[in-house]
Amino acid sequence: MTNPRNTFYDRHNRFVGGAPSDSTVKTASQELSETNPLNDSTVATILPQQFEDLKTKDALVRKHFDEKRTYFIFASKKVLDAAAKATPKKKGLVKVTLFFGVGPEVNLFGLCDFFASAEDSVLVTVPGVETWKEYGQIPWGIGITTAMIQTLFDRVPLKNVAFKVHVMAGYSTGYRGVNLTVINKLVDLSALERLVYFDAFYRHNDHPLAPKSSKYSMNGTRWAVDTALAASSAAQVVIYAVTTGGTPRQKGGHEPLGPLKEIVADHGAKVVFVDLEFTRDKKPAVMDDLEKVCLSRLIQGGIDDYFQDNVVPSDVLDFIKVLPSRGSFGTFGRTGFTDFYPWIKTKPQSNLLTSLTSDHARGLVAKHNLLSGWTAKPSPGSTLLNWYEMRHREFVQEIGKEALLP
Repeated sequence: MTNPRNTFYDRHNRFVGGAPSDSTVKTASQELSETNPLNDSTVATILPQQFEDLKTKDALVRKHFDEKRTYFIFASKKVLDAAAKATPKKKGLVKVTLFFGVGPEVNLFGLCDFFASAEDSVLVTVPGVETWKEYGQIPWGIGITTAMIQTLFDRVPLKNVAFKVHVMAGYSTGYRGVNLTVINKLVDLSALERLVYFDAFYRHNDHPLAPKSSKYSMNGTRWAVDTALAASSAAQVVIYAVTTGGTPRQKGGHEPLGPLKEIVADHGAKVVFVDLEFTRDKKPAVMDDLEKVCLSRLIQGGIDDYFQDNVVPSDVLDFIKVLPSRGSFGTFGRTGFTDFYPWIKTKPQSNLLTSLTSDHARGLVAKHNLLSGWTAKPSPGSTLLNWYEMRHREFVQEIGKEALLP
């Protein structure tokens, strides 16, 4: 069957008012359009954003700085059914995961599927700002408040239900929003289990900035980590290093430019650094193998939609047959997930990974835009597709569930 939107169908989507298109496909369960609370100094009382921080007078940038943003919530059928049985005297309790990204990840990364069987957890996604031309050269953060989460709950509706935020994760440019939401304490952090940086580990040293006299000057990420771990004794920080763009390294080495040494010195074992790109703490670099898994998974999703399995190269098809369910891999030891490190060393997948040619998989991914239009783009001055950059856009959909699910 030909896909009319040139993208994958999502079983959690609903079509409104006609055939599938960007204007008619809506994400379950509900959405909210609201102004950015980080820009309001009466709400973000500790470290608000000011347009002047961007050092531009561009009217278009100003428009985007002030405009409303779209937030999504997804609640599984089990959560909805439980809420329907709750009463004012016997309220339900729901755990919230906040995912701060670029915007389309709720569908692009299949995040709803991670929560489809959850009995007491919901997903809320918060958009972010990249350095696109119309936004100028300096991005900014987008945040969320407890009141905004409540509005999303009311719209589902999840009535007679109390909630606590248990996971906060920043992917890519979303690190700004998660840091500033934490620093300004826009949500209750007392039940936080996990603060996650998905290939988004920077010092956060541009804007807004702490006073020069503060130890957090030019180091917003350290401020956010300290704030989160002070608010919740049960919380941990999980950092995924995947690319040198998302996790910049010190010159001539593999040590991150982000404040890893500082936060480990302050918090010890509460900080988990998952380095997929380079060998660290006796764990091997596995990103080459994970990339093969991600590419193969994209092709697996395209079979019977974009193409039939008879056009899939045999080395890729054989590997697809041994893949476990998406989201089942773990990388930092959480119970209930398949440890990726020994899995890739175990037969038959170890042999299949060795014989799998990445370019075979890349050909189908590029031809059919299997990441919904996000595909490898040539580096400046080159005509070659930049598949290294694509690693940043692939990995969350495969291994993100372990960190995102409370």
